[in-house]
Amino acid sequence: MTFYISNGLGDSIDSPSREQMRAFLAALDPSDEEHGAAWLATADGHALEWNVDGRLVLDTPGDRGVRHLAKVSHDQTIDLWCALARGDLVYVNEQRWQDGNGFVRTPERQAEIERSQLAWDREFYDGLGAERGDAHCRRDACTRGPVTHSVLCRIHHFESIKGRRCPFEH
Repeated sequence: MTFYISNGLGDSIDSPSREQMRAFLAALDPSDEEHGAAWLATADGHALEWNVDGRLVLDTPGDRGVRHLAKVSHDQTIDLWCALARGDLVYVNEQRWQDGNGFVRTPERQAEIERSQLAWDREFYDGLGAERGDAHCRRDACTRGPVTHSVLCRIHHFESIKGRRCPFEH
């Protein structure tokens, strides 16, 4: 069976050995939740993703949905990766999988998600460039100028593209 491992930083190895799998997991930074994952995937669409918080997430083609195990060790992950790599879906599926991906939104994680979203929003908003002074935004009662290549000001262009209220300059 064709398989490979990848990680959140974009590294990848085709048909890795157990030792390469172990090294791949050991190289993950436990403090980096954004990039702290490694997964083994097969050509037929199965994937097992280990996250630095100890979750192992199984994604299978079809309608079973995503399932997870919590508090999974590197050794158990490698055993399941090897089973998936050799096509032993019976062994993989007989684990005590729970529905969903198991991600728990703690207040700290939620705060980090919100900080990241605001940074991405700021980058997008600033990337729209300056508002032109030769016209007005097409939104009713808006006296701001449109940005280049748009008929809307930065705020309204942001809201039009993102589908939510702009967090800047209101």
